[in-house]
Amino acid sequence: MLVAIIASFSWACTSSPESETITINAEEEKEQWTVLEARDGGYALQIFVPTSEIVKKEPKIEYVENMGELRIVAGEEFDYYIYEDESQMNMILNEIKSHPFYKVEIIEQTDSTLLYRFFLEIENKEVWHFYSERSLGQPLLMIRSNQNGHFNEFYARKMLESSLKIAAPN
Repeated sequence: MLVAIIASFSWACTSSPESETITINAEEEKEQWTVLEARDGGYALQIFVPTSEIVKKEPKIEYVENMGELRIVAGEEFDYYIYEDESQMNMILNEIKSHPFYKVEIIEQTDSTLLYRFFLEIENKEVWHFYSERSLGQPLLMIRSNQNGHFNEFYARKMLESSLKIAAPN
């Protein structure tokens, strides 16, 4: 997945003939992430959030007790939720495809991940979101961008990448 993200990022950076391809080596990749520990509400997770060079606010984890969810937030451009449930991929697909105002384009889809964008033609506006499922034991983790957020492609991809890096603590 990381290779696909780097390839996509490289492609985006080479849209004009004068652009240089940006390649991220493993050491640079390691330095771009901050590890946060989540230990609220029965969760025990290591969550990787981009460093302050990428996100503009200090990253934090909030436990939303009434929903039983973790919220990972670092400003307006990086904001997603983690919760435990059974697979909801089909429900999410049906939900976004039947959106009443936005045209939806699924950019990337696997059995456990979804990257998509909404496009409102009247306003010429696009909003990017992601959804992923992770199995780190029972029950399954659902990870989804804040549906009230207005994310661009770069940050939606960073959040998806972050969701794929979530691990059990050492």
